[in-house]
Amino acid sequence: MPTIANTVTIVSTEEVALLDGLEDTIKSFNDAKKMIKHFEGLKEAAEKKIRSTMGTALVGMIDGAERVVISERTRSGIDREALKEVFPEAYELTLTETKYTVLTTK
Repeated sequence: MPTIANTVTIVSTEEVALLDGLEDTIKSFNDAKKMIKHFEGLKEAAEKKIRSTMGTALVGMIDGAERVVISERTRSGIDREALKEVFPEAYELTLTETKYTVLTTK
């Protein structure tokens, strides 16, 4: 398995000069994102065709074998805006914050 070793020169905590062929890695990252988007589109189209073909059936069979099952799921959630409006103290007490970073490439 290939490994990627990179050398960086720290300019500040906000900016760094990227060296040692990182441009190829950034291109690979961008290409992978495009491929993921492409394959998500293929998956969505295939699911649409399967669901359309199945109609109201919940089980799809091919040559006597079960190949597709549509099962119902329930997801419970909280209406945050209603909670905030009607019970602002409860909203404030239950409010959580998650900090994270997002890698954006050009």
